[in-house]
Amino acid sequence: REGLVLIDPETFMYKVNSWSESNTLGPSHMRLNCIFIDSAQDIWIGTEAGLDKYDLVNNTFYHFKLSADADASLSDVAVQSIVSDKGDGLWLGTRNGLVHFNPKGNLNIRYLNDREDSTSLGGNDIWHLLVDSKERLWIATDKGGLSLYNAQTDSFIQYKNKPGLESSLTSNVIRTIAEDQNGDIWLGAYPAGIDFFDQSSVGILSYTNDVQDEMSLSHNSVLAIDEDHRGNLWLGTDSGGL
Repeated sequence: REGLVLIDPETFMYKVNSWSESNTLGPSHMRLNCIFIDSAQDIWIGTEAGLDKYDLVNNTFYHFKLSADADASLSDVAVQSIVSDKGDGLWLGTRNGLVHFNPKGNLNIRYLNDREDSTSLGGNDIWHLLVDSKERLWIATDKGGLSLYNAQTDSFIQYKNKPGLESSLTSNVIRTIAEDQNGDIWLGAYPAGIDFFDQSSVGILSYTNDVQDEMSLSHNSVLAIDEDHRGNLWLGTDSGGL
């Protein structure tokens, strides 16, 4: 609850940039949801109050206030995931939709779910964003499954849990997304284990915890997935360890 902490990996010394209502030079909120460093080495921070940009040289925060008004060009204030596009723009995953944000302030576009439109965003509460090696944007949502953005048509392909269909997602709550070295997509399907999105066969395989099998997944609530240089996947779970 302190704010942003900077740690020197050589000396292990750290500096805290704390939030307070009177500190206009600090973070916009005490709760920081995500940090993203773009190609220009700019540091972007998603908070409960919007979007911050941190100037490391001058130790200064710049605040981008996102409107909570449903009719505004930007969506709900809480930013939970940040990735960059092919240009200078950012994709922001918020609690109320997907935002394509131009840091220069010239154009901000948001996308919301439309229950009557199967090509709209699958869900509005976004946990995680991933731009894969093919420059495709994947969106993990809470209760809205997985969405894949089609830049050519400015629309989305929705992937959801369909009871009785083995090749569908195991849950519509997707907490995290990762791409492995083969270009396949792995999903943390909360609380239903992990889904393996095989790009070669467009099929979905699922892995879950089996209390009778110590070699199975340790817990079905997977919050983080990462791959090391050897191609091993590391999974961070809720109450099941690593």
